[in-house]
Amino acid sequence: MLSTLTAIYGPRLFALMKDRKGISAVEYAVLAVGIVLVVAVAAAKLGTAVSGTFGSVTAGL
Repeated sequence: MLSTLTAIYGPRLFALMKDRKGISAVEYAVLAVGIVLVVAVAAAKLGTAVSGTFGSVTAGL
């Protein structure tokens, strides 16, 4: 079964792996997702810290 699938799809898969045109688009997409995740985590932590600071100031008044 595996040898049949390799015989049928093998050349196509190798041709796709050799085609490097779409690789840069995928790399940029992965990079963008990573940046978005870092910004989202940083914003959540910063928001929590700012909320705590304002809560302390409000309690002190």
